[in-house]
Amino acid sequence: MPAYGAINAPPTLADIPQIFDYLDRRYGPPDKKSLKKSNGEYGIRLIIEYLSKHKKSTCEEIAKYEFEKNISTKRLLKSITDDVRKNVENNLRKLRLVKMQGFRKIKRRHAKVYSLTPLGILYSIHLFGKLQWKENHEINFVHIQNIAKEYSDTLPKIFGKFKLFEKILGKKFEPILITPFNRMTKPDQPPEIFVPFLLREYIFSKFYQKSEDEDEEDNDFPFEISVSGGTPTNQFAMNHPDEFFSEQISLVFYSYLQGSIQLTLSNYDKKRIELIKKSNEVWTNKSFDEHSNLYKKIEKREGQLRDMAKQKWLKLMNEGEDLKNWYDKFVEEVSESKRREYLELKQYHSATFSSTMSYRGWLY
Repeated sequence: MPAYGAINAPPTLADIPQIFDYLDRRYGPPDKKSLKKSNGEYGIRLIIEYLSKHKKSTCEEIAKYEFEKNISTKRLLKSITDDVRKNVENNLRKLRLVKMQGFRKIKRRHAKVYSLTPLGILYSIHLFGKLQWKENHEINFVHIQNIAKEYSDTLPKIFGKFKLFEKILGKKFEPILITPFNRMTKPDQPPEIFVPFLLREYIFSKFYQKSEDEDEEDNDFPFEISVSGGTPTNQFAMNHPDEFFSEQISLVFYSYLQGSIQLTLSNYDKKRIELIKKSNEVWTNKSFDEHSNLYKKIEKREGQLRDMAKQKWLKLMNEGEDLKNWYDKFVEEVSESKRREYLELKQYHSATFSSTMSYRGWLY
């Protein structure tokens, strides 16, 4: 991040850890209790929180919310409005957390209206969503539901599917959101071969642009890599940054969703929890044969939970027909890319130490 606190190029999902680290240092981490008004910590959060519930809002509406929230303040509403406008224009828009979405006529003038960008939505969830796996910890699902309601058109494949999630996963489906959203913002240390990580890295590293020679109506995943002078270009991301960013968010979300369903079922399964508790007790008492039997029961239960998660995943995909076609296209795209990479490496390996073969690809 530059020292003056502006994001000059449209961000991608790969930039999130660095951006959020900068924002946490500048405006405080999500769990910060005492917020300063002088450096923008208080004001920035208030604006983000308000726009999470009310998109296409004016600075006057945000200021009125702050004024009524702190009714004992001696400041005039106009003074608060001026500060909100400065925060929006000088900080939040430059950081690409907020965007202007036109004008609204108020009395005899037209006022600018603002909404969160996809990056702003992720930052709002980061600040207020409390998406963490902690004992006796409650997710702020009310906040996430508010964002989902306001911005379902921004992330239709996620927020627009909340009713489907509730139907298949139950009313308290919010824990399944933890892993997918955390994997967007926090780098993980995966095993050597871990499919969700491979999918995520592909999303992070490849830049696409819309195909001009295909009928978009028949193309569920209308992006193809474009190479100019040997370097992938980024025209779709540059011309449609919000749409591109939203697509990245949705793809990472579904790459981790099946595993997240399985993890959630495991974490809340009373039978599995009881077996693990008994296993720990007999291990402490050095009853190794009994521990071995319990371990087998735990493995069996985890297999059952894995099958249950797969069935719920398939039901989501089958009932959300648009999701199935879209995600299938994406996985096919990644598979083809990995196949090409494998063949290229194989050709390079065969030619590297051969006296009769030469590698014809790029080496500089």
